Amino acid sequence: MSAAVGAGACVLACAMVALAPGAAAPAVPLSARIAEARANYARMEAQSPAAKTLLDGLNLEQRLSDDGDELQATPPPDFPAADWDETIRDAAEADVDLVAQLENKPAPFALEPGLHEHIVRSAVDGVLDAVGTYVPSEPANAVVVILHGNPQSEAELLGQPYLRRLADKSGTILIAPYGRGYYNFRGPATADFYGLLLMLQKMPELAGLHFYLAGYSMGGFTAYMIGPGAPAKWDGVLDISGALVGSATDGVMHHWAHTRIYIVHGDRDQSIPVRYAVDGASFLYDNQIPVSYYSVTAGSHSIRTLLPALGRAWADMLSGKVSDSEITMLARDREGADLPLQTPPAKMMLP
Repeated sequence: MSAAVGAGACVLACAMVALAPGAAAPAVPLSARIAEARANYARMEAQSPAAKTLLDGLNLEQRLSDDGDELQATPPPDFPAADWDETIRDAAEADVDLVAQLENKPAPFALEPGLHEHIVRSAVDGVLDAVGTYVPSEPANAVVVILHGNPQSEAELLGQPYLRRLADKSGTILIAPYGRGYYNFRGPATADFYGLLLMLQKMPELAGLHFYLAGYSMGGFTAYMIGPGAPAKWDGVLDISGALVGSATDGVMHHWAHTRIYIVHGDRDQSIPVRYAVDGASFLYDNQIPVSYYSVTAGSHSIRTLLPALGRAWADMLSGKVSDSEITMLARDREGADLPLQTPPAKMMLP
């Protein structure tokens, strides 16, 4: 987008020519590439107020800053070292790639094998946004649109290997919109989300595939809020570490009366209390909405602690199986204790 960027590319090309025949160009450390991407992005934003407005929805300055911090961070003790390295590297690579795309001619949205980032333009106000995709190498038979948590980006969600492993095993395409980083995909981000769904449904390679909606943490809350009114027929809904709130129940009752809903929650979740998931699942069950509940003993808020229960829920969702034995037992316990029906919490509870 600027002459300075073009000049930098020329200097790199000249340096490569000067190498000895057969020699490979030295690998540029990821930390240096993040720093370069931050500098290039800052120059783009500084070009004009209009440019800054156009780029605001990407929030890449903060994302790249977080990437640099994560490279220096100590992994949690329960996070497998290889998985941690893959998560940090892939999330940072995705953000760096977004800056590289801004420096070149925009490419049309396309689904290619592997993990990729895409820049899309809002039909509401023209602001740019990001969508992450993961396409397994084998032919896919389903699409899962998944909403990220907070604070989190679509790159940080898909950068973790766990959902991608489920996608590989089940032949599922993952599509994760950023939603401008707006809390609950509010305002224009909701309209952008609906526009993305309309675009996906027109893609020939997705014709005939089942569509599912999933959400992690805040994304779980958000799925209940914006999913029922979406221009899509969901073959199932997966709530991971989220909850159904009272304000979303009308839409769920009206649009999802016969939609299968799958809820996975750790009983030691310190961010979203497990009782919220239990109350939401009980509410759905008592209102005869097909719901499957998977409680994870010693599971925390993190996706990595919810395996293999998440794998079972994923497989049940794609096969259309309702596993309501656990929620049935919870309902019987509630009746035996003569407890009243608990409505879901009125508001979200996030750290």
